[in-house]
Amino acid sequence: MPDPIEQLENFNQQGLHVNPLPASEVRRRGDRMRRRNTALATVGTIAAAVIVIATPLAVVANHDTDGAPPIAPQPTRTTDQTAWLQAVPSDFPLAEGFPATNGSDGSPVTVQPPTDLEVFPPCFGRGDKRSTPAPTLDKAGVEYAGESEDQRRAVLAVYPDQDAATAALTQLQDDVAGCRSQSRAGKTYLFDPLPSDLGEQSFSWTMRLRLSGEVSSELLVVQNVRVGNAIHSLSYFGQGGANQEAIDYTARLMANDSAGVVSDMCFFAAEPC
Repeated sequence: MPDPIEQLENFNQQGLHVNPLPASEVRRRGDRMRRRNTALATVGTIAAAVIVIATPLAVVANHDTDGAPPIAPQPTRTTDQTAWLQAVPSDFPLAEGFPATNGSDGSPVTVQPPTDLEVFPPCFGRGDKRSTPAPTLDKAGVEYAGESEDQRRAVLAVYPDQDAATAALTQLQDDVAGCRSQSRAGKTYLFDPLPSDLGEQSFSWTMRLRLSGEVSSELLVVQNVRVGNAIHSLSYFGQGGANQEAIDYTARLMANDSAGVVSDMCFFAAEPC
């Protein structure tokens, strides 16, 4: 992906392009995904963390092959007893909520392996306050470019287990807290956390640009949601304003657009849907 700072410096003053999905369509797509796929969990007893290479959209369950009674389910499931899904399913609907084509050139919006980012980092990955990103097992990404220089990006990152994903999101939150601002070429970028209550764990933040003491209209909002051992990181950039009203509107829009994807992240939960 291109350098976010260079992109911000080259954007012109245009409005934020939006294309929210109706709630009925979000529900329809979520129901379609759940009807099409079934994820089963395997319970094993091992001393170390289980690392399983899972086939897309399913994790093989225990089966009775010798006539013996089936293994009784455990009342609780801890990290080292859970067969976490280890890859992004090939037909996971990561692009749901995105326009079908780019507004900039009409090309299709498709899911691709990200070239660099696993989750969207604060400070643009620079400076001593930025931690090294936690390693992932698999990831997928999708990008949209609008007519008015607005952009949307999403990354779905899969970690070895729930503890690793939790630590990665907590690390990101600590990084934002440690990098409230960053200056470059006379410009100051401001990073601030946002209230968020999505999935099993979530953390959102904003980035705004200050020029000559004034906050410009450029606004980046990033929404991070964890379910099980996966993190969905979604960012919207636009130049329609950076006041609190614009921030609140963009955060609501993102939550609505990503509702279907966040719902389908249940496949990565300790007890998959």
